[in-house]
Amino acid sequence: MELIKIDENRLKVMLTAEDLRTYDIAFDRLDYSGTETRRVIWSILDTAKKETGFDAAGDKICIRAFRDKDGGCELFVSRVTPPQKRAPKKHLYAFSTCEALCAACKRLSACRFEGAGAAYLCDDGRFFLELEFSAADTPEAMLSILLEFGKQIPHAKTYLAEHATTLCQNAVSIFARLI
Repeated sequence: MELIKIDENRLKVMLTAEDLRTYDIAFDRLDYSGTETRRVIWSILDTAKKETGFDAAGDKICIRAFRDKDGGCELFVSRVTPPQKRAPKKHLYAFSTCEALCAACKRLSACRFEGAGAAYLCDDGRFFLELEFSAADTPEAMLSILLEFGKQIPHAKTYLAEHATTLCQNAVSIFARLI
């Protein structure tokens, strides 16, 4: 048996015909729903952990098996990791007046904006609107609405913390009602 750790989530196992006889299993009988196959796979994975550091204990795995021409087989074991939750995209817009902020929020509300949004009043008199969209979905139409009333600026969380006061957290719905 030859074990190759491809990366932290994948392992290649090459079994000869002799290895299959030692494990008392045939390629045609490899079926993970059967206890015999599971026993063999976990025995191989225990060996892989000791020899390569590949540890799939407690993880869901996917196993692909391919017969080789010499009567053995190759197994590709992949750790199935849950999809990573992507951080939301934050956008920051500056408005010269409260009326401009209210008008932008009213239009966003009409477009059924459902993300998070906070409003800030800066010490120079400008209003800021910080919006969060899901990482997978940033509707360009909503972003263009904001450009009609304000100016997009690079996200500057530290600037807001030093020079602005938080007005509210549900800014789009609150400011949309003010106009």
